[in-house]
Amino acid sequence: MIKLYLVRHGKTVWNQEHRLQGAWENSPLLKNDLQRIYALGHRLAKQKFAAIYSSPLKRSFETAQYLAKVMKYSQPIHVAEALREFDFGVMEGKRDEDLPQKYQFQVANFFKRPEEFNGKAIHGESYQQAAQRTKLFVVSLVDFYPNNSKIICVSHGGILNIMINALLQIPIKDYRKHGGITNASLTRLDVNDDYTAHLIDFNNTDHLKNLDSSDTI
Repeated sequence: MIKLYLVRHGKTVWNQEHRLQGAWENSPLLKNDLQRIYALGHRLAKQKFAAIYSSPLKRSFETAQYLAKVMKYSQPIHVAEALREFDFGVMEGKRDEDLPQKYQFQVANFFKRPEEFNGKAIHGESYQQAAQRTKLFVVSLVDFYPNNSKIICVSHGGILNIMINALLQIPIKDYRKHGGITNASLTRLDVNDDYTAHLIDFNNTDHLKNLDSSDTI
């Protein structure tokens, strides 16, 4: 069994502007929002982690770097392509009101009717593809790390939500029922040797209680 600590990156300019952040563009972290990341780092600092993994996107990798610094974690941060954000295709970087109606329909599907979302229609990724890549990544962690290893994965709201639901074997139509994932939040999963998972904590923001609220996706 491994213990996964899933972290969404800190808040970015595009979060503030309510734009879809996808798999390729890099919107910078808000410098006045780094306190969220620091607060999470202090929360995790007393624990021993076998590894920190990050999405290759800058907003995620910088979040991982800040966490490591606060935690006094001295090992290299591993970059994992599987943790890259969901590919929103032509919708990336756009606000809902900026999109033609046919794409607005797909945005609504993504958040409200996941089973009807069509990745090909937006030249992006499907829920099934995203679930597969994240599950294979977690399988590789279970196979590699010793029993009870604690591993931090810093990634993105969209893909983390899909990863969590896929590991819990929840049907795609119910993927959004847990709600969104907040910037700099913490979700805990235990993943067994047979790759079944148990949710310990979802979207925990106790360390942010004295800070401003953040966007979720």
